[in-house]
Amino acid sequence: MRTVLLSMLLLSAPALAKKPNVGALSAATEKRPADAVGDLDAAILKAKSDKDLAVLHALRAQALATASLDAAWADTHPAWLSEVLASLRASAEADVGDARALQRNLAVQRVIESVSTAINEKRPLPPETTSVLGVLASVTQVPWFHNLAGMVHLRADDYPAAVLAYRKTVEMVVEIPPSVDSVILTLSSAQVLGYFFGGFGDVDPNEVVALYVAVGAAQSHLSGVSADEHADIERFLVWVPLVLVGLETPEATLAKAQAHLATNPDATIWAALGAYLESQAGGEGAEQAYKKAVEIEPDGLGGRLALGSFYMGQVLVRSQALNELPISGSQEEAKVLTDEIRALNEKARAHLEHAYGVSPDNVTAVIGLVQVCAALEDMEAYKLYKDRLMVLRGQ
Repeated sequence: MRTVLLSMLLLSAPALAKKPNVGALSAATEKRPADAVGDLDAAILKAKSDKDLAVLHALRAQALATASLDAAWADTHPAWLSEVLASLRASAEADVGDARALQRNLAVQRVIESVSTAINEKRPLPPETTSVLGVLASVTQVPWFHNLAGMVHLRADDYPAAVLAYRKTVEMVVEIPPSVDSVILTLSSAQVLGYFFGGFGDVDPNEVVALYVAVGAAQSHLSGVSADEHADIERFLVWVPLVLVGLETPEATLAKAQAHLATNPDATIWAALGAYLESQAGGEGAEQAYKKAVEIEPDGLGGRLALGSFYMGQVLVRSQALNELPISGSQEEAKVLTDEIRALNEKARAHLEHAYGVSPDNVTAVIGLVQVCAALEDMEAYKLYKDRLMVLRGQ
């Protein structure tokens, strides 16, 4: 209603419309953003030039984003992000110079901050958030919006959409000049896509290799990157050759992992090293690497599941050896193998039950427990885990 009345006033008495005080409105945008939105709506109606319109619409986007940092305000304005998009579009359409582009950049930074805060604080986001973020990325050519969309998809367990969003992030990052932002975006996308490759198999290994190369190249632009982010980059460069066996020579892969682990108690890298060693002939050192991962993170699923799987693999080796014993073979040798098989099943069960205690919905842990409990002839536990597996599979 206020907008309609202002429009009527301007049409009936144009001489009363004064040029908006952009400086004052800019200050108000930071100090009282919620109130500034209304003031900016009024000022936009009075604007006499495209230059003013471009700045005012950008300020409106900035005010909305700043106001949304207040969770209570955001809850009562669920369409704020869509309004931000409309304002940034209007600013771009009215733009006549770089000064207005600079103002939009300030607005974009505040929008990124606001959405990141909402995600980190696990605040509810409107259903159209990811689609709006995708359009914002296209309108502003800022890859952070694709990255944020990926984060929202991950929060909703929509993994295919998350993979797509992070791929779009990478596609856009390679088109912009190298910077701290490009390093961080490349790394975060690489970590997520690498995780999907390692955990779900939905990502092409060549894609992970490309990201590995991109992150390695980004090391020359680390000025200004925080110590934690620098550590994440180094960690990723150690991790990829371990999960993509053959990417580098065994000597180079092991040297890089050992150098990293010499100064970093890193359970993820220890677990990855265990899997790498297990893939090599003989698998020497794999069990010790998995145990180190568990020692560092007793409740870490990666180490527990890996160690449980390792022992189950050793059960298969011993079982095959037992089956290949000649009928006239030594009873003592058969007993040794039988005892080893039982001991290995018990070890596997202990680690899988710990993993199940941490995450009762972990299907890998439950499948393993079904198998080892059957092998140990613990039918009560077997039925319990079999029923749990049926529930997890929706049967």
